Amino acid sequence: MRVVADSHVLIFYLFTPDRLSEPALEALGEAEDGLGIVVSAATLGDLWYASHKSGPNSLAPGAFESLRRTVLDPATNFNVVPITVDTMDHFARVPLIDLADPFDRFVLATAAQLRIPLVTADRAMSKAGVVPVIR
Repeated sequence: MRVVADSHVLIFYLFTPDRLSEPALEALGEAEDGLGIVVSAATLGDLWYASHKSGPNSLAPGAFESLRRTVLDPATNFNVVPITVDTMDHFARVPLIDLADPFDRFVLATAAQLRIPLVTADRAMSKAGVVPVIR
């Protein structure tokens, strides 16, 4: 199995897996043991941004660097994929009114481009109906 993990799911999977649903945790575990967990390059940007702001959606100090090291470690089965022209084609197909957050759009577009499920708890990403979603 191969899946795309959105930003929050990636954080939860690495740091607080008990916050994930059983289907999400199972899908991520199967992907990590199988074809890999895909991480959009945009996710790294999103999490870097979250690590540099304050408030309820910020990351704890050091969390981004720890996550980044784990995701980029060749010994793990995380696959960071770039944003390409093909990704942008999928990005543009999602109506802006359905999903305005650009980071979420890139993650969703990555799943659509690769034609694999997205693991997310984000209702807007699920509601877009672009790819199969595991919640």
